Amino acid sequence: MVVILQPVINRLKELFPDIRVEIDRQKQGVKAPCFFINLVRTELIRQFDDRFFLNNTVNINYLRCDEDDLFRLEEIRFTLLTGMEQVRLNNIGVTCENLETKIIDGDLVMTFDLNVWMEKVKMPDPLMRRLKQEGLIKNE
Repeated sequence: MVVILQPVINRLKELFPDIRVEIDRQKQGVKAPCFFINLVRTELIRQFDDRFFLNNTVNINYLRCDEDDLFRLEEIRFTLLTGMEQVRLNNIGVTCENLETKIIDGDLVMTFDLNVWMEKVKMPDPLMRRLKQEGLIKNE
């Protein structure tokens, strides 16, 4: 199983160690500033044979505090755009594409595609094993 949200959380904590990261938006008593992370869409695309391309659309909302002015929001926006491109996921090939940010009602919203290349491990099928036959050929 590929865990998508954890590397995104880890990267946010590297970039912004003083800002909390939440994944449960329904939680009561959320204090700003904080990031909310949502996995919006996941698509599994077969590339060839047992190789797959896992395309995930990730949404990050920055809930700002009252002290954040437009300059602070712009600083966070730029750091997100340049920093989230370098998400690491163990030893699996990962790329971030289509990074975009918007400011909606004073809060920063970022959306990007996190693409993961995977190889599916196939379990051996006992019915597909080769039959070894040893014996003599007649008339030899």
